[in-house]
Amino acid sequence: MAVFAAIRYGFPANQMTVIGVTGTKGKTTTCNMIHRIFTEAGKKVGMLTTVNFKVGEEEEVNLTKQTTINPFLLQKKIRKMADARCEVLVLEVTSHALIQSRLWGINVDTAVLTNIAHDHLDYHGNMEAYRDAKALLFHHLNTSARKPEVPKLSVVNQDDPEKDFFNSIPADQVFEYGIV
Repeated sequence: MAVFAAIRYGFPANQMTVIGVTGTKGKTTTCNMIHRIFTEAGKKVGMLTTVNFKVGEEEEVNLTKQTTINPFLLQKKIRKMADARCEVLVLEVTSHALIQSRLWGINVDTAVLTNIAHDHLDYHGNMEAYRDAKALLFHHLNTSARKPEVPKLSVVNQDDPEKDFFNSIPADQVFEYGIV
């Protein structure tokens, strides 16, 4: 479905810098903070999260309550953002969406990890499989198409026990954040 959706809507994410945020907790809050930072910096920003969708300052409630919505709705929303000339897309990304390839056709430029906790093991089976599913977002940095003059960035929570694993995945630049 994701392949057909990306083709149908003309790969709209290629017109923006894409920031994907994954982790167990804090994804929606992190996405909203990133949206606000770029907005305050004068950029037009689109955002898709469990709670809300934004195109610039225009906001709507995510009535589906799905974190990463189905590929056709996802691409349709991103197309709306591209048509509105958004420069940045902030996207909340789940491990389920990564495993199910729902982001096919969305070339992520920055991957952000909030944390990894013992959730969703019913789906993934164990912590290693869950971590590896989250890591797909970071691996895609190296396999997705590059946009002119847009580096591939990795941003990892230094307080997370899996930080070394995520920091070992190649990117143009690797950043850590945390509480000191």
